Amino acid sequence: MGKRAKKNNFWRNLILFNIFVVIVFVILAFKVIDNTTKYPSLESLIKNSNTDIITDHFQDETNKDETNKDENNKDENNKDKNNNEVTIINENAEPSNSTFTEQEEPKTNEVAVQSQKTMYDTIARGLLEGSRRIDLSDFPEAKNAQTVFDLAERAVRENPLILYYEGAQHWTNGIFEPSYFKDQNTIMNHRKQLEKELDKIIANVIKGQMNDFQKQKAIHDYIVNHARYDSYNYNNNTIPPESYNAYGVLIKGVGVCEGYAGGMKLLLDKVGIENQIVVGVAGGENHAWNLVKIAGRYYHVDATWNDPVMEDGSDVLRYDYFNLTDSEIGKEHTWDRNKYPAATSTKHNYHYYNGLVVGNYNEFYNKVETAVINKNASMELKILNYNQNTYDLKRAIDEVVMNRGSEVTLASYSFSMNEKQGILRVQFRYR
Repeated sequence: MGKRAKKNNFWRNLILFNIFVVIVFVILAFKVIDNTTKYPSLESLIKNSNTDIITDHFQDETNKDETNKDENNKDENNKDKNNNEVTIINENAEPSNSTFTEQEEPKTNEVAVQSQKTMYDTIARGLLEGSRRIDLSDFPEAKNAQTVFDLAERAVRENPLILYYEGAQHWTNGIFEPSYFKDQNTIMNHRKQLEKELDKIIANVIKGQMNDFQKQKAIHDYIVNHARYDSYNYNNNTIPPESYNAYGVLIKGVGVCEGYAGGMKLLLDKVGIENQIVVGVAGGENHAWNLVKIAGRYYHVDATWNDPVMEDGSDVLRYDYFNLTDSEIGKEHTWDRNKYPAATSTKHNYHYYNGLVVGNYNEFYNKVETAVINKNASMELKILNYNQNTYDLKRAIDEVVMNRGSEVTLASYSFSMNEKQGILRVQFRYR
């Protein structure tokens, strides 16, 4: 009985061992299959590799996690090369493009927190601090000088708090060496002054329950009323560095178009109005102005051209270039329209918004008559499809005198006309 029991135990153990081996083999087989169909999670990519998750317009080449080099070399870690987007795939999803159901929520906040800085961010931060050496060696694109210079130009345009940037040298090892018109201490001091002034201006000009149009107008009016174009230095080719930025316009009260546009952007940013600086040509010269978004619609506003230099040196406030469409401002300005959103609405144009637009002679006459009978000191109109022969101011006033007779006490009048934009301004004097 003892030997037979031992023999039975031997065969039983052998069978159990073989069953165990089969189970282990099956488990391993499933793991192999599972590994060929799963992608690494976003969390593992961030923790275990040098992958950059890009949140801006430019994208760095991704360093692959060692565990999926063979699987992902052909598709460059699941990037769509044509769209320059990073494809983020749920760890528990199928390898095809996944979509979020009602039970699944994209972890956008987590992605934003965990995203690494882009080359653009690094350049912008360095320029804001007045750094004279910015290390971009971690970015493969930094080997391309034109890419780096384009990003620096964009950073300056999008961040008017970057002051006195003059140019830069680029080295093939990824070192970017900016130069400035001022030393770093002066740059940082002026930036601090400017940031304080921005808060002060907003506190003074933004009141109560203003809508975005009213906020934009208040900011525009402040800049035009408190700054003047640096015509003296412009005419003598001696424009100082300050006049090219918002410090000159908002602190010193003098500047050129870049300063006006930069000041507008900083103040509009402060009140949460989406805007950007447009770079183009106007009057045969390089020029800058702003594109703003009011109530979901884009408009052009040129504060520089609304602050004209008068022959007698007087300061005037104009609205000829306040919230224009592409076609309106395009009569005198040119720019690369492919780089900016289209502006097609007239709803928040200054003259449309305030009921100062006429489209035929009868409407024109009625506006003139109302102004004269009410003894208004001035009148401003936007005339659509302006034609001097049709919209004859003298004829209209003569008709008012003839039709209203004793009600008219007009002694004289003077006027100016912006024919490109169809803006008529009249000054009345009464007996």
